[in-house]
Amino acid sequence: MKLFHKTTQVVLRSEEQRDEYIEKLQKAHVDYRVFEDQETVYSRDKRFIFGIVAILHLIGSFLLPVIAMFYIMHSNPYDVRLGSLNISAMDDMIRFYREKKVPFGYMSLFMHTFSENHAPVPASMQETIRRFTSSYFRDARLFHVSSGHFLLIYTLKRNPDYEKRISSILKAFTPEYSRFKQDYKIVIGRCTDQLSSHNEYISFIRSIHRNMEENTVHFVTEKDSADYDREAYILRELTDIYRVRRLDDPRVLVYCQPVYNIRLGRYDTAEALMRLNLKETGIGYPGQFIPLAE
Repeated sequence: MKLFHKTTQVVLRSEEQRDEYIEKLQKAHVDYRVFEDQETVYSRDKRFIFGIVAILHLIGSFLLPVIAMFYIMHSNPYDVRLGSLNISAMDDMIRFYREKKVPFGYMSLFMHTFSENHAPVPASMQETIRRFTSSYFRDARLFHVSSGHFLLIYTLKRNPDYEKRISSILKAFTPEYSRFKQDYKIVIGRCTDQLSSHNEYISFIRSIHRNMEENTVHFVTEKDSADYDREAYILRELTDIYRVRRLDDPRVLVYCQPVYNIRLGRYDTAEALMRLNLKETGIGYPGQFIPLAE
């Protein structure tokens, strides 16, 4: 910058020099003018830019890692202890596999002790689950459905010998069961377009659980799919019956069964028995719809 007073020109290279010189002129009551040359303006702009860069560097060095850590702790679906993904991440993967026509298989492990008590899986078992996930299938994904329920999904393209791998993992599972002594139900199956369309695998597996004994392995059959479709249809009809609440709904039948009184020697009361009369399934008995309603 350049500073003029009367006919004298003084070249100053810093703002500190300028302020000090101006202070002397003001004390001496001398008129002056200040002119900034291009070099001074450039220097000031450069300092401003460096300041912005320093602030961005501060944000990148300190704030972004904090934000990232916050995201990992609260939003990341991956559980490092179990090596599993949250069930919320399953929808996207099933949708992607269906769009790309990627066939896959699945293996479900359910341990009711943890599910009923909402108890966490012990650390020793967590290590075993991580090992099983990574050791037997290529590029497998483990999903943590709920307490004590895990679903392993693997693509058939990456695991063309999946039947052999299933045999290996079941063989290795036996000594682990003896070690942990936790009751289990294992369901093994392959994808279907009907289940993938709305990602109904968890509901499907749970419907199979209802008819399974403890400590057994079940391979999904066509009958399982047919039974699930039947149950899903009955449940939709029950939901609609409840919604319309019509006393004369033709889908609800009531039969009166006479009750014979031995002491009096005659029929004196009647028991009301409910049945469903549905278009696709015909007459439905309580054992078929009460568990679904409950």
